[in-house]
Amino acid sequence: MSSSETTSSSGTWRTPAVVITAGCLIAIFGFGVRAVFGFFQEPLIEAKGWSHETFSLAMAIQNLFWGLGLPIAGYVADRFGPTRVLGLGAVIYFIEGVQNSVSLA
Repeated sequence: MSSSETTSSSGTWRTPAVVITAGCLIAIFGFGVRAVFGFFQEPLIEAKGWSHETFSLAMAIQNLFWGLGLPIAGYVADRFGPTRVLGLGAVIYFIEGVQNSVSLA
């Protein structure tokens, strides 16, 4: 078997369209979860008794830490692989979401 046959048969799913689609889906799920909080802003403020400023400050802090964490996640992905980093990020985000849902303050 020649090297071109090996590459084409083992890497058929790694076309640019598949890679771009997978990247878009990761971005949609990653950003979508963060962006949906604006939709629930009023119910959260009313249920928790917060002011608009408190909610906005919390979202601003979250965005800052998200932005600061991206280079670190990129470094860890380069070192250990993107699958592990995405899995760990999903687990951490799930735990954070559960903690937020049961918090009293």
